[in-house]
Amino acid sequence: MRIGGQPLSIWIKTMQQADRISNPQNQQETFDPSKFIEPGMDITGRSDWKKLVEVSDDIKEKVIEQTRKNFINGFGMVNEKSESFNELIKKHAKTLPVDERASAMWTLTQIKTAEAQKLVDIVRENNPTWKHGEPFDPNIFDEYFSNTRFDKRV
Repeated sequence: MRIGGQPLSIWIKTMQQADRISNPQNQQETFDPSKFIEPGMDITGRSDWKKLVEVSDDIKEKVIEQTRKNFINGFGMVNEKSESFNELIKKHAKTLPVDERASAMWTLTQIKTAEAQKLVDIVRENNPTWKHGEPFDPNIFDEYFSNTRFDKRV
């Protein structure tokens, strides 16, 4: 998990250091990262959360639809008009039991990444020199979108 572009563990240490500097009379560690992290989302020192888990067909469809929309609108890049993937999965995670949240978010990120790569492959089939951010004709996806549904096994 990253906050402000930094890994969570570095962010926590930075905040602890800032707390010590701003409260020099208090020698105890007063910064509590749990105030900033949703329950079930602190993955510091853990690796058990990186596993594919069952997620509802509804959220899979939303992730794939949003990935496709953002890919086309941003020519393969996220931009200010892109809907926030993070907000979508955070909202979904809050509906799950605490111990399932991190794994569900990781699973949804894997679904998003796989779909985005499929879209990149289709664009490059039509234009092998294409680079992210360069325009392309969105009609190149018509066949793929009409012939595919999300994979319910993921």
